[in-house]
Amino acid sequence: MYIFVFESLRAADPKTGELVHQFLDAENIKNEFHRFASKQELLDLLELVKIESTTNQLQPFVHFDCHGNENGIGIVKAGGPEQFMPWSEIQDSFIEIFQASKRRSVICFSSCEGFNAVKMVGKQKPCPYDHISGSFKKIGFADAYEAYAEFYAGIAGGKEIFQSAVDVHNDPAYKAVEFMAVNSSTLFDMMIKGYQSDQLKQEVLDERKARLLTLLKQTFPNPNTEQLNALDYYCSVQGQQVLLENFKEIFFSLN
Repeated sequence: MYIFVFESLRAADPKTGELVHQFLDAENIKNEFHRFASKQELLDLLELVKIESTTNQLQPFVHFDCHGNENGIGIVKAGGPEQFMPWSEIQDSFIEIFQASKRRSVICFSSCEGFNAVKMVGKQKPCPYDHISGSFKKIGFADAYEAYAEFYAGIAGGKEIFQSAVDVHNDPAYKAVEFMAVNSSTLFDMMIKGYQSDQLKQEVLDERKARLLTLLKQTFPNPNTEQLNALDYYCSVQGQQVLLENFKEIFFSLN
């Protein structure tokens, strides 16, 4: 385990990223610590992760200590306006780390609602992470620090990532955090089951077919048999299952 600790906090905030770094040093867990104050600085640090992960053949743990909400993270610039960086602007850097190093990152958000980073999955793009950890809630600095210290200590002690997260989640001392971690395979299964439950109903498929047929006729007033057959197929359960299999291949691919 090698942990990159990235911090972007306000002047009055406890410097919990640095505290995590000091804890890791004390536990002899390999890590390095950096602060960032702009989007470009963060992207440059993720380039550093890519280089080190590739040259040293390691799976990176990337720990963020920052502010955030369900849509992304806040970046604090001393003496200047704060910036907001949505998940969509971070995901490509993690995809590049995966493609270069052949290893997906473990991404850890010590921020409010940081578990929403699971949204870093683009359409028709590989999943950029192995695990994501964090909370769906607004969390306090001390609670977040203590939960992550326990989480990393568990992994260093031989626990699997998921088990260490479960143990933190179930520990009454960290109840306020509601700590969670999920791996990419579990996330994919959750996404697919949700899609199948919501979208692979005959009435939903029939509505979709009717809408697409209307659009098709706007361009081709008299659609041919090939066009109509394709519409029938992709608005069927069988056709949708094929599309999901294609999505799965891309989700877990390097390309």
